[in-house]
Order: sequence, then structure tokens, then C-alpha cells
Amino acid sequence: MKFIYSLLLFLLIAAPLPSDILETREIPTGVRPVGMGETFTGIADDSTAIRWNPAGLGQLKHSEISGMFASLYGSGAYNTYVSFAMPFQKINTIAVDWLYTGYNEEDEFTYDGVPELGYGEHFIYAAFARQVYKKIYAGASLKYYSINVNYDGENWASGQGFGADIGGLWRLNEQLTVGLTVKNILPLTVNYSKGKAQTILEPSLTVGAGYSPLKKLLIGLDLNDSAHLGAEYWIINLLAVRGGIIKGLTYENKDNFTFNLGAGLRYKFSQLDYAYSYNPDLIATHRVAATFAWGYHAYLVDVLTVSIKDMFASLYKVYAKENIVRVVVQNKTQKPLDASVGIYISGLMKSPTSRKQTLEPGKPTEVLLPVVFSDDVLEVRDDVTRAADIVVSYEYDDRLSEDVTPGNFILYNRNAFIWDDFDKIAGFVTPQDDRIKEFARASLQSIRSGRIKDEFISGNFYKALAIFNSFGTWGMTYIADPNRPYSSTAGNRAAIDYIQYPQESLKQKSGDCDDCVVLYSSALENVGVATALIDVPGHIFMMFDSGLTPEEAGKKLINEDMYVESAGKVWIPVETTMFGGNFFEAWKEAGQDLKQWSAEQSRTKEDILRVCYVQDAWTRYPSGSIPEDKFNVELKPDKIKNQMKEDYDKILNAQNREYGDLQNAYRKAPSDPVLNNKIGIYYARNGVYTLAERFFQESLKGNRNNIAAYNNLGNLYLMAGDRDNAIRQYQEGLKISPNDGELLANLERARNEK
Repeated sequence: MKFIYSLLLFLLIAAPLPSDILETREIPTGVRPVGMGETFTGIADDSTAIRWNPAGLGQLKHSEISGMFASLYGSGAYNTYVSFAMPFQKINTIAVDWLYTGYNEEDEFTYDGVPELGYGEHFIYAAFARQVYKKIYAGASLKYYSINVNYDGENWASGQGFGADIGGLWRLNEQLTVGLTVKNILPLTVNYSKGKAQTILEPSLTVGAGYSPLKKLLIGLDLNDSAHLGAEYWIINLLAVRGGIIKGLTYENKDNFTFNLGAGLRYKFSQLDYAYSYNPDLIATHRVAATFAWGYHAYLVDVLTVSIKDMFASLYKVYAKENIVRVVVQNKTQKPLDASVGIYISGLMKSPTSRKQTLEPGKPTEVLLPVVFSDDVLEVRDDVTRAADIVVSYEYDDRLSEDVTPGNFILYNRNAFIWDDFDKIAGFVTPQDDRIKEFARASLQSIRSGRIKDEFISGNFYKALAIFNSFGTWGMTYIADPNRPYSSTAGNRAAIDYIQYPQESLKQKSGDCDDCVVLYSSALENVGVATALIDVPGHIFMMFDSGLTPEEAGKKLINEDMYVESAGKVWIPVETTMFGGNFFEAWKEAGQDLKQWSAEQSRTKEDILRVCYVQDAWTRYPSGSIPEDKFNVELKPDKIKNQMKEDYDKILNAQNREYGDLQNAYRKAPSDPVLNNKIGIYYARNGVYTLAERFFQESLKGNRNNIAAYNNLGNLYLMAGDRDNAIRQYQEGLKISPNDGELLANLERARNEK
């Protein structure tokens, strides 16, 4: 009996073979429509609409994939069906599906494992739908059909063909929709490998309607050669029950009456569906399907305008605090809508930057947004137009909708800079960079040995002097950018300039004046020395906090032209383009420039001299570190020390002419113990204790009875915390002069010191 059922089914569903047989009708697909009595032309609101009314695909607000399996009439024939639909550009949807109908032969109808009847049918649809006007949708589908039939192990028929459907759907209001489908407007004609071609699906018309009197209730009606009436009801949006009836209307099928039942289970964006189809002449058919949806977009909020300011990668931390994006949205519903409006830039943000906003119905609402970039933005090397997504999120119909509207802006690369606000340059001062930290610390460590620590003029001055000379011995060189020199951009405060990050300049060992300034400032800030950058027409240099009070500066520094008092601090100017030369000359050059431009500034109302106090500027323009570029930092301590000694001598000579005379005398008699002792005293008074120690010891080599040298060495060691060595030096001096009052007093002080 089962074989008879199978053969009957084959004759009903198979495409015509080379000889004229009955024409076929397409097998209904989609478990949900089947459960509603095959009513879907006026509803068509999921991915299976591709078969029922392709226009309905335009209603989809999410991407969806669905799979179905059905065992047909208990015959051994079965359906496997997969559909996929994806909306794009808000008003368009594309979809594709595949239906396979096959036949499993029972064992008694096989011979040596070869089925007596082998049947396979492929039906593939590809569709496009579009919202053509407000609530009116149109769609079309192109379909490909192929069939292969074997009998007793031999090919009986095989062929393929193409056809097309068109459809329209009109949503009159929230409750009522009507639809129309012209199936096979391009009749499906199959060309067989044997025999003549034959049209198996002729044009036919179906009209339908969907009506939702209640939010959870949907009623469908389709009319073609039969009347289809069905309904679907959702219980708390979790469980659906479905039912429908089909009654023939034409002379050939007026006695046909069948009914279908169905159910559905939904959880978030996944759904399971079941349908039962009754047929009075055949065994009932059961269908099951699973559907997964994602990216739900209800489009209930119109994004009227999007304005995104052009941005600089170097200022990415600033944009997290400022409103960079202006979005105007409008709620299209009749009630207030609690929404979240945000911006997302793929690859440069970890998550959207958003703000919650209640949107009043029909009223444009302005939303201002910051942009929170990830650190990845500092890997941007080109100035390019970037795409951003404006994401509007809200709850609708128990689902979270995330509507996306594109926007564009220019993102300038990490080295780009504009001079409209000079404080922005602080973003390039990066003391936190590992390479800068390594260089700055290595510079100070390379010139320190033993327990005696130097401090020339002041701790800050000594650090600045050491690091300046370290850059010189490292090979750092000023090279003007031939394509975009600072002098050509500084005067135009709207011009785009490009500044190297300190790590980049350090690796390349070269940079423009602005590159050198931020490099030196970064290293000083790393070791606790505050810096300021100075912009004058055509040039930029810097100054650092000396750590001196104005009173101390008047005693220790050369003259007032060599420093600046500001906010209770004394600042030392430096010309960083003179890396590799003498620090004193770089100091002197910057001091003269600062004096000149300060005088010029006092004579004009124009803002020709701008100062960026880095630590203050960081409150508005914090710096960020570019990705680490590993390279070895190897300094030359001896060269640094020699260069620093030259600077000591130049500065001391400028401060006191007697020191210059002393140096001239020393060059003629370098072994003279008196001269060595005097030079040691000069160094000691200015904090250069390591050199003072060396000269005191040289003095003793020339005269072992030099009591003053013993006393000076003892004082030096005691100051450095080396009490035992200090006592030893005082005792050595007392061996020569046991009653020396100064030595005795210092020895007593050293013994009592804890």
C-alpha cells in the first residue's frame, strides 16, 4: 500500500516528464503559513515570503534564516527547505531560498541497494523587495528548477528551467494589509535532456489580506483557485497557536476541503514552528521549522540630520569629553519613545557612545554626543574619510530595535595637528611612553655613580642638562620638514601640520622644531620636571621649571634675560633644535628669542607669542601613547659627562669671571693642588659634587698635607651621607694639623650626626 501512496504522490508533485502528464503546483513552504491554512499573500512578514509574495520581504526589519523539514503524506517523499533574507539600506531586502524534494525508497523496493524509484527536485528562489512609497512594497523573484528521476537504476528524466514571480503589498494602517502575487509571470518551462521542453507552471494570481484586530491576533485570507482562511494568536509573545481551512473554488476542486493546524514557540530571536496538514485522501503531513533572526530594526525613528566634526587621532581623549556629533531624530509613533542614540565607528571603538533620550512623538529632537575611541585610533596612519553608524535603540513590540543610519567624517592620522589652539600640542607630549621613560631614566643613571649625587644649580636644572646632552650623544638632529616646514604652517592656524610622536623622533634620531620640542618635554616630564612650549611666528621652542624661587634665581642664574618668572616659578628657555651642541648656547639662544618676542608682544595687541603650560593643557588635551615600537636605547655615559663638564664650565664662567681666570690658570698648571682645590670648591658650591670630589682628590695628590682638601672632602662626604668616610678625611687632616679648629669642629659634628 505504501508504494501505491508513493507513486500517487510522485504523479501529483513531479514536473511533467517527456510525455504529457499532469501539471504540477508548487509545494507550500513555510511552516507558519501552512499552519494558518496557507494564508500569507497579504501577510508575508518573514523570510518565507519569497515563495508567497516577494513584496512582503520589504517589511522585514531584521535578517533571518529559517529551515524546514517535512515528511510528505507518510509516503517516503520529503521536503528540506532553507530560506534567508537580509534588509539593507533601510528600504531594500534581498532573499534566497532552496527547496529540495526527495524520495526514500523502502527496502523491499530496492535491488542490490539500488532504489526502484529515485526522485530529486531542486527549487531555488532569489528575490529583491523594496519599499517604493511609505507603506507600499514591491518585489520580484527569479526561480530556478531542476529535476532528476531514475527508475530501475536508469535515468528516466532530467531537466531544468527558469521562472519569475512578482508581488505587491500595501499596509493600509497598523491593522490591515493587502497583497497581490502574480506567480509565474515568466512561465516555468523545463528543458529536458530527452524529449521536448514543457511549461509546467503557468501564470496565476493570488490576492490576500492580513488583519490584526488585536496586538496578538492575526487573521489571514488568500484567494486563488481556493479560499484560504487562517489565524494566528500569540500567548504572552511566547507561544503561538494557529489554524486554517482551505476550500476549493473552481469546478475541478470545488469538493476539496482541508484544514491545517500549527503552533510556535519563540525565545528572543529564535523560533520553533510546527504545522499539521490534513488531507482526506492521503496521510496527514507534519512540518517542523527553526528560525533565527538578528539585527532587528523597527525604523520607528527617523534620523533627520547627522553632523560629525572632523577629528584628529591625536586628540581622541578630548573627544570622549566633548560633543563632537550632532544628531536630529524624530519619533514617528504616536507616543513618547524612550530611546538611546549613539555613534559607533567600526574598528576604532569598543562599543557605541550613546545617550538616553525620551523622544516626543512627531517632534525633532537634537542629541549631542561625544566619541569614545579605543587606543587603536593611534594606529591610524592616513587621513581618510571614515564611516560611522548612528545607532538608535529602543524597545518595540517586546524586541530591542537598533536602527542604523550611516554618517561620514574625516579622521586625520595620529601625527596630524592644527594650530588653532596651541594647547593641543600637549597631546603629543608623552612622558608615559616606555621608550621615553627608558631614555630619560637611562640618561640620569648613566652619569650617576657612588653615593654622591649631583645637583647643578638645582635638581631640575641638572636633569634638564643631562637629558639635553644625552639626546646630543644619542645622535638626535634637527631636520626641517622639506614638504611642510613649521614656518609655513605656524602662521596659518587653520593649516594641517604633522608632528612626530616622541617615540618616533627618538627612533629616527631626527625631527622638525616641533618634534624636538615635544621629545625634550616628554623626557623632562617623565622625570618630574614641568615644561612649557612657546610658539612665536615661524618657530617653536620650550622652557622648563628650574625648581628655583625668584630669590634663588637671582643668586644662581646669570641674569634676568636667561629666565622667566611666571606663576611663582622660574622657567629656563631652551632651543631644542640645537641638540648635539652646547646646552649653554641653546639656553642663551632661547633666552634671546624669548626676550625679543616678549618685547614685540608688549608692543602689539596681536597674539604673536603663545605659551602652552603642558601640565595645565593636559587637563583639556591629555596625551596618549602610540603602539610601542621596540628598539634599543644605548647611551654613552663618558661622552655625556664630558659634554656636561663643558656646560658646567661655560655657565660658571658666565656667572663669575674669576672662574674663567681660574680655568685659564688651571690649563697651564693642571697639577697645582691649590688650583685643583679652588676648582673643586666652585663645583661643590654649584652642586657638581662628583667633579668636586675628583678635584679635591687631585689636590691631595699634589700635596698630601693640604688640610683644606681633607676638610672639603670630609664636608662633601658628610653631606652625601657617608659619615664614616667623612670622619676618615677629618682625621687625616688632623694628623697634619692636630689643633685645627675647623677640622675638630667638623669631626665632632660628624661623630654626633645620626
